[in-house]
Amino acid sequence: MSEINVSPAFTQIADFHASRLMAEILGAVAVVISTADGFEVAARARDAAQSSRLAAMASSIAAIGAVIGDETLSGACRGIFIEADKGQIVMVEIRHPDHILILTVVADEQALLGAVTYSARQTALVLAKA
Repeated sequence: MSEINVSPAFTQIADFHASRLMAEILGAVAVVISTADGFEVAARARDAAQSSRLAAMASSIAAIGAVIGDETLSGACRGIFIEADKGQIVMVEIRHPDHILILTVVADEQALLGAVTYSARQTALVLAKA
């Protein structure tokens, strides 16, 4: 669990949405909702050990995205999309009033990047209001 104060109620909602995304996204391999400093809040993954590593990596990658946004005067980084040989990784920011979180979705080559991105962004909007 995170060092920031994520309420049990929010954690329960996050768990629900992580499960829902795993079930709904064709080819989903992992869904991780984590704090900006890399602590797992909720996760579902084919490989359970993968979720903690993904939370830590998402924090580092989001930090790089923030610096790039600042340096290029592009503004705040809202998402990062990685297209790989065997799938894709979509990371989107959850702008909750109490804290910033990161939603990471890893999907295999069956998934369509647009569909994964849409589902992740919609879920991030829901969680931002939870």
